[in-house]
Amino acid sequence: KICWYSLSRNKSAIRLLEKNLDKIYWDYLCLNENALPILKKNLDKINWSRLSINEGAVELLIKNKEKIDYEWLSWNCSPDIRDLIITNLDKISWDILSLNDNDFAIDILENNLEKINWMNLSRNTNKKDIELLKKNFQKINWDAISLNENEIEIIKNNLSKVNWYLFSGNKNGIEIIKENLDKVD
Repeated sequence: KICWYSLSRNKSAIRLLEKNLDKIYWDYLCLNENALPILKKNLDKINWSRLSINEGAVELLIKNKEKIDYEWLSWNCSPDIRDLIITNLDKISWDILSLNDNDFAIDILENNLEKINWMNLSRNTNKKDIELLKKNFQKINWDAISLNENEIEIIKNNLSKVNWYLFSGNKNGIEIIKENLDKVD
C-alpha cells in the first residue's frame, strides 16, 4: 500500500501527487523542494513554517514575506534566501543560523559574533567556519566539535581538549583514534 506521507516528501512524485491532491500530506509537501507548482495553486493548505525551510520555495516565500516563519527560515540553506535573512536579522533564530552550513550564514555570523551560539557553530559542518572558530578559539565547544567530521584540523591540533567518547563516533577521525587508542574508552 502506498504511504502518502512519504510520497508527499518525494521529489520525484510531483506528477502523481498532482493527480491525487486529496491524499497529500500538506505539512510534508511543504518540505518538498519540487512541490512549488502544487503549492502555488493551494496557498490555503501551506504550512508556512515548514515552507520556510524549503530551499525550493524561495520564490513563494519572497512573494509572501508576511507569512514566513523566520525561525524556520534560519535553517534554509538556499543561497537565494540570503537577502531575506539579512533584511530580517531581528526576526531570525541565531541559534539555528549558527547551525546553517551555507556560506552566507557564516558570513552573517562573522559580522555578529555576539549573537553566535558557539556550541552550534562548533557542530556546523561548513568548512568556512574553521577560520571563525580559530579566531574565537576560547569559545569552541569541545564536545560539539569532537562530533564534527569537518573540523579534524582543529581537533588534531588540540587533542588534550577532545571528548574522546564523542570523537570515537567521528568517521573522519579514525586515523587520529588509531594513534591515540590509550585515550579511547
